[in-house]
Amino acid sequence: MTDLEFVREQVESVFEGEVIYDLPAPGATEASMVRCREMCAENLCGNYGKSCTCPPNSDPIDICLQRLQSFSKAMLVIKRYTVDLKDKERLESCLTDVQRICRDIHVSLSGSNVRNLPLADGPCRYCANCACDEGRGCRFPQFQVNSVSPYGIMMNKYLEDVGIQPEPVGDSITLYGFVLYD
Repeated sequence: MTDLEFVREQVESVFEGEVIYDLPAPGATEASMVRCREMCAENLCGNYGKSCTCPPNSDPIDICLQRLQSFSKAMLVIKRYTVDLKDKERLESCLTDVQRICRDIHVSLSGSNVRNLPLADGPCRYCANCACDEGRGCRFPQFQVNSVSPYGIMMNKYLEDVGIQPEPVGDSITLYGFVLYD
């Protein structure tokens, strides 16, 4: 069994949805990380400073850059949801679901000794109350799903670079998550 076949088998054991395998890992630069962190500081999402995985509490740029550059491949999790875009609670539940999928894949691969890094939009949603709010570090780093933002990943640009054109369809939204691996 090849490495890719093994990875697919592990993923399919936890998720029956659309996953594109063997994509190039997203690239980022120090400049893109600074830019994304500046956008985070505007706090349009309301999560700035409220999660261990979001700025300003996320890992420093040099660590994120080194970690990102240490992976050569990415799998892209794609999930479409029917949702009223004005329904914030439902949108949050969709974001949480994509993170759960990325987390499940991460745990499955980690249990098989495949080095990997899960990334998705927004703050990690594993804990109801992030330890960061209490001035502490993450209580469950093995289940943490990092935000793409401190890693300087511009999701729309990445999708365009790999030939994926997101198409809005009526009352639905398509969400994406990554699991980087070797």
